[in-house]
Amino acid sequence: MSAIAVDQETADLILELLPQFKLWQIEEYVMLASYSALIYYYLSTFHEEVSHIWPQRRFGLGKTLFLTTRYVALSTMIAQLLVNWPTRLDMSLHVCQATSQFINISSELCRVTAEAILWVCLYALLEGRKTYFWVMILVFLGLSLPIVAHDLANDLTQAAVETSVLDHIIGYPCNFSPGKHPKNEFIANYINLTRTILGLGAGLITIAVRYRKQSNNLIKVIVREGGLYYMSALVFRFLGSLSLTRGLSITDDYAVFKALRWILVMVFVDRLLLQMRSVSDPGTQAVISSLIFEKESDGRESERSTLDNGEKSTTPELTSEGGTEDEAQLDSGRREVSVA
Repeated sequence: MSAIAVDQETADLILELLPQFKLWQIEEYVMLASYSALIYYYLSTFHEEVSHIWPQRRFGLGKTLFLTTRYVALSTMIAQLLVNWPTRLDMSLHVCQATSQFINISSELCRVTAEAILWVCLYALLEGRKTYFWVMILVFLGLSLPIVAHDLANDLTQAAVETSVLDHIIGYPCNFSPGKHPKNEFIANYINLTRTILGLGAGLITIAVRYRKQSNNLIKVIVREGGLYYMSALVFRFLGSLSLTRGLSITDDYAVFKALRWILVMVFVDRLLLQMRSVSDPGTQAVISSLIFEKESDGRESERSTLDNGEKSTTPELTSEGGTEDEAQLDSGRREVSVA
């Protein structure tokens, strides 16, 4: 790398910014560990995707949510690494701005689809009753749309600006100004927390009232995967909300909350959809079939693999009429766009 001559004023500015850059570098390595773990998980479960998701000829709700969450998450991580990692790429302001907008929108899409998977599973617990469906749709959209609107109102006002001398020395290709409406992010975070609490409460009440005397596979899957997702999401969203509250000393300077929330949310919702193939309860089997599986055209039933023990069975696929369809939170910084 060629030497860069700077005057004394610039040298003093670099020394002043070094602590902040050190903080950013720690955050980048924390997020990189999270990205690496999620990519490893996706690669190690790719055979399950090929075996159980790809063969479905129509894009039902389950297949759409599964593939959208998985591949939008992958593309978001790649875009993040391109602009927020010292790649030494030569990127124009227009390219940096376009990549930033893609990250903002794709991150919102990931968060909405991941949450939707849990609400779809709650709908399955309620055995697909249309009354519950419309109530859940209204509540989910009534909370999700304001979250997206508030987040994007701030995130889309981030602008790509010229990189500093220190950016150039370290190798960062892009630099961004903060969003102009940080209060919107604060509001969105608390609405998001409210949505998580409502979903968790509805799921716990459903399990306690309707299924307390049963032990079918769906309940085990929901408790094991969905329960872990909700508890982890609830804790980290709550801590994230506190970190944005003025007057409190709780901060997430190293992006630990963001990194854990990203990996836990993406893995648990992915496992939840895959594990639901082992459901044996007749009352919910039709709902699961309409969301993820389909009957073969020649009338034969497709084979199901029980993911827990690897055994295969030829359980008849049921269909239901009226089947329906439904992280990373972004934190603005001076230099980077970040997934949470």
